[in-house]
Amino acid sequence: MPCSITIRDDLALTDVRTLARSHLIEATPHTGNWTTWRLLYPSLPIRTVCVDHTIPCRDRNAHPHLLITQAGAHTLSSHTERLTTHAHVTHPNTSHQSGTSLSEVHTGTVRKLFPAAEVLTHTEYLRNHCELLLTCYESLISLSKGALFWRHVDESGTITAHKDRKRLPSTFSEVRDNIFCVTNETSGWLVHNRLAILLDMLVQSHMGEESVIYHLSGPDMVHYLESEQKILSRMYDHLRPVLGLRSEHLTIALIPFANMRFAVRESHGQEATRLCEALEAGETCRQTLQTHAARLPDIVSDTETTCYFSQHDLVSCGERIVVPEPAEHWSFDLCARHHSMLSSG
Repeated sequence: MPCSITIRDDLALTDVRTLARSHLIEATPHTGNWTTWRLLYPSLPIRTVCVDHTIPCRDRNAHPHLLITQAGAHTLSSHTERLTTHAHVTHPNTSHQSGTSLSEVHTGTVRKLFPAAEVLTHTEYLRNHCELLLTCYESLISLSKGALFWRHVDESGTITAHKDRKRLPSTFSEVRDNIFCVTNETSGWLVHNRLAILLDMLVQSHMGEESVIYHLSGPDMVHYLESEQKILSRMYDHLRPVLGLRSEHLTIALIPFANMRFAVRESHGQEATRLCEALEAGETCRQTLQTHAARLPDIVSDTETTCYFSQHDLVSCGERIVVPEPAEHWSFDLCARHHSMLSSG
């Protein structure tokens, strides 16, 4: 199969830092509130593309319609059913006025905190590669229109899902001037997630020059990407002669970065180090470990509670996000096992 997926949970954070020196590594977190492990992304030499083609009320991980801090959640917008790109602040607070885009509230805050990092929105990323994207559309529409199209957004941000294949466009001329954020800023066909992934594959592999690419996964991608392997392979194989891609086979090495739950704010660093040292020493007494963990809300927080330390806290406290030295060297699989032990009752 031209494209294969491999889960590299054997790697550690130190390996990611080393690989980033020679590979174009990318992470694609959602636009919204970021927990401490997500706030590691801008500190790494990687490109971070914030996915903003989401629907706020359905995003259980980032909750872009809310402003979340360790004190709780403030409702920012009543546009919970609109595409995040179209949603604005309707419930202002002291920092964000009415009419401010949700992307500016969340991604803009990350950019201010990490001005040297490469942080883009998904919309910006697609526009940066619009010529390549349109070339892919033109070639692939003859392969499978159902693999390219699914949702359409209108000027208000309302999404229409087209399940009837007969209503889908079948020629490139039908969509060339009607692709949201590429050829039209307010409405059009949304770029299908699998096509966005294919675009990442082409860009990260330097148009097929490298046969292995590394991608940092959040809590979801590591679970669904393998189901896309067959169609991604067909699309890549179809594009090879069109784009002159050298590699006959491309491997996506998916790194489950969401397992790195031991990133904490700097003021909790010493306590986190004591916990990691206890885990590394083989401490198995659940009560002892949970006593440590109870003082470390960044490690045990749950995004669905909508109450956790985020980039919006980082603005006010001026701290850094740190990882205890032992955890820097733990594989992402070991991180997951340690965290599971701490989280179990």
